[in-house]
Amino acid sequence: ALLTAGLVADAATDPCMGGFPFRKFFIFTHEEATKCMSSMQITAPTVSHTLSHLQYGLVDVYSYEHIASDSTQCQQELAAGCQMPVHPMKVDLNARLDAVRSNVVSDMRLSSVEDLDLPENVNRTMSARDFHEQVARMFWDLDDAHTLYVPPYCKAFPFYSFVEATDLKNKTYDPVGLLVGRDKIVYAETGRDTRPKEVVSIDGEAPFDWLVDQAASTVGNYKSRGARLNFYLNQFMSGIFPLSGGTLPSKPEYLIRFADNSPPLRMSVAVVSQLQTTTSKLEAYIHSNPKWDKLQQWLDANLAWEPDSAAVEAAELALAQEEEDLVVDFQQLRVRRSGEAPVEQDGEEVFGRRLAENKVRKIGTYPENGDPMIAAYTVNDGEAVVFKMSTFAFPQPLEAMAGMIQLYARMVEFATQDRLILDVTDNGGGIVEFANLLTMLIAPRLDTAQQLCSEYAAKMDERWELWIDSFGGKWEDLVTATSRLSGEQIDSLLTRLISLKSLETVTQVEVPINISELSKLRDRTRYVSGVGQKRKLVADALRRRDQVLAAGPFQQSILVGANSSEGWFPFTGDVLDPKTGEPFTPSSMTPYQDTRKHNWGGATSNYTQRYLLACTAAFNEALDLLMWSLGASITGAKHQWKEVAVVTNGLCGSACSLIASKLQFAEGATMFSYGGIPGELMDTSAFAGGNVEEYSKFWPQVLYAALIGDIMYGPDTPIGRKLRTPGAVRDHYVKTLLLPLPTKAITRFNFNMMFLRELGPDSLPREWYNMPAHRHYQAWIVTSDHDSRLWPNLYPVYAKVASENWTEVRNFSSFGVKYGCANDPPTEPYHKPWDWGVYVYTVSTFISLCFCGCVALCMRLLCPPVKEGRILARPVDAHVELTAMQAQGRVMVVVP
Repeated sequence: ALLTAGLVADAATDPCMGGFPFRKFFIFTHEEATKCMSSMQITAPTVSHTLSHLQYGLVDVYSYEHIASDSTQCQQELAAGCQMPVHPMKVDLNARLDAVRSNVVSDMRLSSVEDLDLPENVNRTMSARDFHEQVARMFWDLDDAHTLYVPPYCKAFPFYSFVEATDLKNKTYDPVGLLVGRDKIVYAETGRDTRPKEVVSIDGEAPFDWLVDQAASTVGNYKSRGARLNFYLNQFMSGIFPLSGGTLPSKPEYLIRFADNSPPLRMSVAVVSQLQTTTSKLEAYIHSNPKWDKLQQWLDANLAWEPDSAAVEAAELALAQEEEDLVVDFQQLRVRRSGEAPVEQDGEEVFGRRLAENKVRKIGTYPENGDPMIAAYTVNDGEAVVFKMSTFAFPQPLEAMAGMIQLYARMVEFATQDRLILDVTDNGGGIVEFANLLTMLIAPRLDTAQQLCSEYAAKMDERWELWIDSFGGKWEDLVTATSRLSGEQIDSLLTRLISLKSLETVTQVEVPINISELSKLRDRTRYVSGVGQKRKLVADALRRRDQVLAAGPFQQSILVGANSSEGWFPFTGDVLDPKTGEPFTPSSMTPYQDTRKHNWGGATSNYTQRYLLACTAAFNEALDLLMWSLGASITGAKHQWKEVAVVTNGLCGSACSLIASKLQFAEGATMFSYGGIPGELMDTSAFAGGNVEEYSKFWPQVLYAALIGDIMYGPDTPIGRKLRTPGAVRDHYVKTLLLPLPTKAITRFNFNMMFLRELGPDSLPREWYNMPAHRHYQAWIVTSDHDSRLWPNLYPVYAKVASENWTEVRNFSSFGVKYGCANDPPTEPYHKPWDWGVYVYTVSTFISLCFCGCVALCMRLLCPPVKEGRILARPVDAHVELTAMQAQGRVMVVVP
């Protein structure tokens, strides 16, 4: 009874104990969630560490930092014949971060931001929600889905919905759905009505205008406002709005009035929580990061930063396993039938789906069973075929690649008119190699790296310049330097490298060196007596650095990459020269060391040369053979189309933006889009980016690279000197090392910038150009990247696009946009190369079997069974037992 009374009291007094249970979740009202999030406090040290990490671990490494500060002040020039606007943006991240610092100092009643680290201010606090929302908005305003800051309380409150007010009052949950007809007529779908009804106003505002305002204010992942509106409508259909921006809608309730004069509907904001707990427990959970705490202990215990002291093997840290992050299972919350047919009006469906279903026929899907991610259709009795790619992110990449190739080849057989429609609606990107491979299948003339691959570059700030100067292109110098090491220094070097194994318990990431090989090497050096022999053993091992720096056999080192002989993570040198398609000369580090200056955003900064990146799968013969073994042929699937069209709702991002833009400018594809805001240009891409780095995965690799580099290259490098500057320990090395955030906040950022070669050498990255489609349809269609039940909603679009004259559509210019630098569709016949894969695969399999049989036979004939055989792996053990066994006349086999 006392326990029950205590829980009731907590629920009445603690705002985070509110809400009511629904399935595996708890549903909070707008007021309850706001009170809970507002009640949490954050301490001065946590604020200080977070701001430092954001400055050096996010803002400084963000590739578009300078362009975003003022994109209208960029010196750039497009190739002849092209003219398109730049997405306007003025987000100065450094100025915004300074403003956050000023607000923090004011809220905590301090004199300066340096006071945050004073011992007497350890217990000073401020509103956690105010702090995190300021930071989140700073990155949210970039309209870049690759770069964001998700407040830590979003782990507890991951998303919100709109529901009927009576539902919340009665403690039930049934989201309200809104969808738009072709004439901007808004319909509402509610739990109490079986049919959607026409809406005349939402909170006294025209319903379509209300949707536009909401999309512009609460969704900021996409450069075009029209794309944000399309995304917002899709979210209404699913009933789930992510809270990753950190802010809830401004009002807790909105009044909907209907055209049939039925009683109005009060649409309330319902916030979904994954747990119901006390404020103090929630506060402690979101503002703790075991990896941060454990890493501070490890650094204090293992890093003396004294160049002449011999390190000893670090003891294993007794660290508790980090608690598992909460995982949002959206399917557990879905209560609405998102696969229902669109609303009807005067006996005919608003989107014309019923009429189009007779014109579109499904060819197949991948996977055939389960939720499809790829689909193929034929339209208007073969007038065109459609290949729908809902994503380029697959849980089983090789299997998905084979499935994509097989379905694509099957679709080609139905292409009687040689016209392809590539549907990339809602495709948020994924694996770049997939996009490049599909581009080659569609445009097989792009058969060299120079023609197929997109170009990339990175921003080179002071940290990365010092990084390259410390660790890049100096491996041979390191090998030479072994001739000057003493026996004690060699033992110290190897011991310190081996001691990094203990860091795995902190980072939860495998150390990128071969601990086993290094341990054997240390044993060998300790066994031999002469310093010259020790030096030779170490030098020989360093020359085989792939064995030393790889985590294990047949694994590629993340430190140096696959092709580089001089790189160091994150600049591994696994890049190609766009002019030749081959590695850069005279050094693979050339693009990072011979930098370029660009006046972007009103400031001149250093950037790498352009290079080709992540574009090998399309030219990998081994992969071609592997696909053959899985029943797919890359060569056999290639097909040159007479015409290609691309359909998008503006939500095509990242790798999807790469293929859509490449097909438009290199292959003369015709672009079609729909939805958006009438009268505004809508980019065919949501964001182009380049490559996104999840900070939680990026920082451990950079940390390892710094520690290994410092151990191997010594303290006299630029990075080594920064690590040993006065105050570095106090600042937790944030100016040099990348470390985890002290809270459970989530961050990611764009690192490499993607360029279109066809736009010329002086263009901005693709991200920053607003490239509207050649033809845009004023139709608002609810779709989904993962719910294939909604895909038939696009059938009318397919039928309409197939009936268009694509040449005339491309030649029409509007809004002052010109695509004269884009290539025309190819007209010369394409001669597909002979597909040798089936023969090579058969012959190679036969040869492999014969070889294995011969090896087995030879081993049996030449290597008879060993009497009393033993296998000893370590030379020291071998020496001891060899002496004893020789004295006894016994036989032994030693494996060095």
